[in-house]
Amino acid sequence: MIVNFWDIEAPGGAAYQGEIDWTLYADAGGTPGAAFASGTAAGVDVTRTFIQCCVLGLFDEYSNTFNISPGVALTAGTTYWLGLHNGPLTFTTRSEFYWETTNFNGTFTGHEDQAPFDGVWFDNAQEHAFNLEGTTSTGNIRLRARARIADGTKLVLLHWTGANSDTVDIYRNDALRATVNNDGEHTDVLTERGIYAYKVCEAGTTNCSNEVEVRFRGP
Repeated sequence: MIVNFWDIEAPGGAAYQGEIDWTLYADAGGTPGAAFASGTAAGVDVTRTFIQCCVLGLFDEYSNTFNISPGVALTAGTTYWLGLHNGPLTFTTRSEFYWETTNFNGTFTGHEDQAPFDGVWFDNAQEHAFNLEGTTSTGNIRLRARARIADGTKLVLLHWTGANSDTVDIYRNDALRATVNNDGEHTDVLTERGIYAYKVCEAGTTNCSNEVEVRFRGP
């Protein structure tokens, strides 16, 4: 399972503590319940991509990606909660590192458990910007995506494995974007900021990858 989330932080990179501690929780009536998986992604295991400066007039924006390995089996149609902490749980100092929020989409709003992390959660009335990438038991194609801005051009870098056809179809927001050689990678160029969902299918078939969402925020 791949976790991708966005943050805003004080300029210079010092706010990031070098690792992300993660926990998966069961749902308990609309709040995080019992933790059933946890771990740490540190150092090179976390890919941090600078997106832009001066969010809210001050903060740098980053995309952060790490892999949960070995994977965790989740059940379709079941609500889970993802908990993230900047640094080890022993780090309780405010460092101007904030999990970025996004537009409301009808799901539960975020909850926070402040130090000393005793399982007492409060609703912060915000929805946080993240996505999870995984595979289903019936599919073999696995897709990853990464957003970049290079010289002002918005790019989405797609990487996939598990497709057996000579060519694959690239879908963006459920519309066929391109049919390309099955070499495991493709770059999509965008002209507008927004939220985009991608999947890769063996050409002309419904054998498709997981769907991956990327977003370009800001003006």
